Amino acid sequence: DSAGQDYAVLRGDSQYSVGVLADGVSQSFFGDLAAAQVSRFLVQFLWSRRDNPPRKQDLEYQLKRLEKTVAEEVRQHAIPDDVPPMQRIALEKGRAKGSLAVFAGFILDNRNQSLDVYQAGDVRVVVRRSGQPPVTVDAHPKGRWSTGGTSDLLLESVAYTNVEEVVLASDGVAVGWDRELRRAESSCDSFQAMAREQA
Repeated sequence: DSAGQDYAVLRGDSQYSVGVLADGVSQSFFGDLAAAQVSRFLVQFLWSRRDNPPRKQDLEYQLKRLEKTVAEEVRQHAIPDDVPPMQRIALEKGRAKGSLAVFAGFILDNRNQSLDVYQAGDVRVVVRRSGQPPVTVDAHPKGRWSTGGTSDLLLESVAYTNVEEVVLASDGVAVGWDRELRRAESSCDSFQAMAREQA
């Protein structure tokens, strides 16, 4: 029951839904910092471009600019007093490399059932389309966004039509659990059971 390093945000209106899920890299300097900052940025940026989804290169450029803004927050972030000395040393060494996160974000046009997905790293993205089997979007698993100015995003950008559903899941979610979401009456119980098993 302790705080995690995932950050999720969803924004929508009658026509569009924009969602982001970021997972802070635990081996980095407080990966939750990167996860929160990249999620907040992406949901605002993708929402502002919902009528005209950005090209991969445009998003990469914006994410590189964001590195510099968040780097100062990481430089000034205080390590809590209760962190053991050995972990404190490791964190201070990692501070220069920055806080890292993997993420997936999307723009869904609900009326036209069109979807644009942007993904860096191993956040799982499953897309269901009318009359077709589910598709898992595969970005390079080593993609990362970093506040240390060393982002190797390996960003994947994919567009789909006839979309009925999109599911984002971090690496703590069991593969296949998203099928439970289709049975809404049992999803809460099955999520709790899955979380206990995965933990």
